[in-house]
Order: sequence, then C-alpha cells, then structure tokens
Amino acid sequence: MGTEPDEAGTARKVHGRVDLERQRAEIDRIRAEKSAKAIPDRKVTTRAVARIVADTRIEGRLGRFTVHSDEPADRGGDDTAPSPLQFLMAAVAF
Repeated sequence: MGTEPDEAGTARKVHGRVDLERQRAEIDRIRAEKSAKAIPDRKVTTRAVARIVADTRIEGRLGRFTVHSDEPADRGGDDTAPSPLQFLMAAVAF
C-alpha cells in the first residue's frame, strides 16, 4: 500500500493500481443519484448474449465486451478458452 496525490494534491492511500477512495466516491455518487429518483426510475439493465460458434466453443457478449468459452478435450472441446463452468466459478469469486 502506498500513497499518491489526488487532483487537489492531497495524498491518498492506494492499494496496488486500485484507487479505493475514488471507487468508493463513485459508488456513493451513483447511489445518491439513484436514491433521488422515484423507485420505478431506479432500474439498471444488464445484458448478456451467448451464441455457439462451433461445436463446444461459445462467444459471449457482455455489454461492449466479448468473451470466449470452450470445453476441455476430455469433454469434447478444443480447450481454447475457459469452460463455462470456469466462468461461473470466477463470477462467484467476484
């Protein structure tokens, strides 16, 4: 853990490359913005679309990001990307 100056030149604690204070401030800002709205207007939509590319290979679109998935050879895949189960395990870890 170290420190680095913020926009005003004040020293801030920084963990690795993650600026925790800045992230917290952004989360607090978004929460305040959402709380100021009527309950029906507080919706957030998250979309994910997946398609089979070939055999066991899958392409997923998550917002503006694209991810690829494949099964290991012992399950009939080519082992070219993490399996869907590995993505699920990573999602739970987050």
